[in-house]
Amino acid sequence: HDILNLLRHQMTTVCKRKGKVLAHEGESVRAVFYVIAGGLIVTARDPDGEDVIVARLGPDTVCGTETLLQGGKSLFTITTEYDSLLTILNAEAYEEYLRLDPSQSE
Repeated sequence: HDILNLLRHQMTTVCKRKGKVLAHEGESVRAVFYVIAGGLIVTARDPDGEDVIVARLGPDTVCGTETLLQGGKSLFTITTEYDSLLTILNAEAYEEYLRLDPSQSE
């Protein structure tokens, strides 16, 4: 519980309108997104340059942990599918969380 309390104080809760791009494929992303309400669309460009939907994420899902663990460059574009309520945890806080609870990175 101490770890979760530490994280709570480092999270930011935000409302994002439908169609808001949270991360572009190939750009540096220094946050983890937790969907409270609404949803996210995760897309990637195919060889022809077309966006292909890789996943749709709804409430109680987390997006971005893999990006932080692999160096910070997003493999996908992440866009809000609906008006969405998100909690954002910055990279430094997430890295501290993993340091305090290494089992979460396995």
